[in-house]
Amino acid sequence: QLAHLFVVSLSTGGRKAETLDLQRTCLEYARDGRPYATGRTFKLVRRIDGELRDWVLPDMATKAIEQQRRLVELIETIGPQRPPKKPKARDASVPTHLWLQVSGGGPSDRTKPLMHLDKAMRAYARALGMDERPSGQWLRPHRFRKTVARLAALALTQAPKVLMDV
Repeated sequence: QLAHLFVVSLSTGGRKAETLDLQRTCLEYARDGRPYATGRTFKLVRRIDGELRDWVLPDMATKAIEQQRRLVELIETIGPQRPPKKPKARDASVPTHLWLQVSGGGPSDRTKPLMHLDKAMRAYARALGMDERPSGQWLRPHRFRKTVARLAALALTQAPKVLMDV
């Protein structure tokens, strides 16, 4: 899941809330076949529920979203290892969020949406043996946003040598 999250974050440059709000049905295709993700943005909009927005996706991000959707559905089918002491009333609503809180409490947490993106990204970096504080700054979703902006600015000003070095 976190590998998918890294790819999607670097591909879209979305804010933390925008990335966490992506739904399982966010992947769509334009008439020309190009994939994009439909989600909501919340900053600088007057609506409390956000405003619809599209992100054009590279192939790798498209695959990451497709795989993540399948992974989430698989994780949710995994039942508890032993029956609960007291049966709980089931919520009739069907979860639609793309990112899950996989670890933590019990099996019921498997249907909860991921909330702590910063901690999840740092845990993934640790698992890969990467530095959680590259250049002395904590790894966090906003760094992905800045990286995408820098790369776009370099590409738009036609600085291929600098872009290649980055």
